[in-house]
Amino acid sequence: MEYKHGSHSIYDLKYHVVFCTKYRYRILTGEVGQRTRTLIREICQANYVDIVSGSMSPDHVHLLLAIGYSTKHFSVQIGPVYQGEKR
Repeated sequence: MEYKHGSHSIYDLKYHVVFCTKYRYRILTGEVGQRTRTLIREICQANYVDIVSGSMSPDHVHLLLAIGYSTKHFSVQIGPVYQGEKR
């Protein structure tokens, strides 16, 4: 396990995030599923978020994300990105 160090803290933050399609429609297959994977990886890489593990089903996505900075930064800066809002 690798811990992150702040000026007065040591931490290892991980978030379990689940995205579901509207009405649990089974659309995350084929080309749509591949594009979804690509977008998630690009967004995580652009925001310095590591994907520890993840799985995709036809109607939902599970992600275990490791964050390299404090919780308040995740909820304020990264949370809206994954919800589709612009920062």
